[in-house]
Amino acid sequence: MTTDTTQKTAAPDRPSTPGDTSEASPAARRTGTRIAWTWVLLSSLGIAAFAVVPYLTAPLRELAESPSGGLAGNYAEQPLPIRIAFYAHIVAGGIALVLGPLQFWRGLRERRPRVHRWTGRVYIAAIGVGGIAALVIAPVNDAGLVGLFGFGGLGVLWLVTGWLAYRAIRRHDVDTHRAWMMRNFALTYAAVTLRIWLPLLLLVQLPFIADGTDFDAVFANAYAAVPFLCWVPNLIVAEWLIARRGLPALWRQPERGIRQPSSSRPRPTPGDRRPTTRSARVRVGREDRNSRRGESAQRPAARLAVGDDAGDGVERHDRVAGGGADLLGAREHVGLGGA
Repeated sequence: MTTDTTQKTAAPDRPSTPGDTSEASPAARRTGTRIAWTWVLLSSLGIAAFAVVPYLTAPLRELAESPSGGLAGNYAEQPLPIRIAFYAHIVAGGIALVLGPLQFWRGLRERRPRVHRWTGRVYIAAIGVGGIAALVIAPVNDAGLVGLFGFGGLGVLWLVTGWLAYRAIRRHDVDTHRAWMMRNFALTYAAVTLRIWLPLLLLVQLPFIADGTDFDAVFANAYAAVPFLCWVPNLIVAEWLIARRGLPALWRQPERGIRQPSSSRPRPTPGDRRPTTRSARVRVGREDRNSRRGESAQRPAARLAVGDDAGDGVERHDRVAGGGADLLGAREHVGLGGA
């Protein structure tokens, strides 16, 4: 009975209000993040297998003759450098699709940091190869000038965001590195969203297709929209997620003095910030050595000054003592003379 009374009196510290989901929202956010990450992982693996494997198992001319040849028909008759760039873009893009989701796996970052770093290096290398190859094949794409600017801009931003992510982690700026990696993978994920938008654009045109309309014209009409549609919405969503997580967004910087949830260690102050370049580290080391030498040089001088002060005090004491002795002798002499 006493236990029941105690349990009844031990009411919650604050009253519950309708719609108060402060305790459930972190768990709900974690669940949503896991679902989204699982979808991104599975879709990336599926598109990597779907888009890369066929080009590695059959020549371009054979794929061009098949109904599901994809882009093989456009590149089968191209010069050898274009075909090499096309294969490099396909393979490097597939590697980036497979490794990209692993970079956002928190368990891998915390438990296997070396694996995280090495997969990140391979991912950045694949971005470099795939981005340069994309710029080579962009002028001969199926979408004409729209594809040249759309896919060409995608290739440029792919390279730039990867380079900025690499530079950020080299200077130990984890928050900025994560923000640029999110933007970069949003561009990598364009290989998935392109294949999502394309059938949707084909379905949208079905009610307006007349009898006898060539399917190639319908496909070309849909494909002309994807050079920008496959990556611009991805960047918008990535920028929203970056701002939502408190990472450095393009239009604003995180407020100072507030601990950002993305970093597991406190941000260093400007005075404690580690030098990022070799010249800066050498300069700071020289300043430290010079300051230590100055302190060591000041210590003997200080000791000598203290010694001089002590000697002066002893000399003054001797003078006072000698003056007192002379005065005592004079008094004795006067006393004797008076006697």
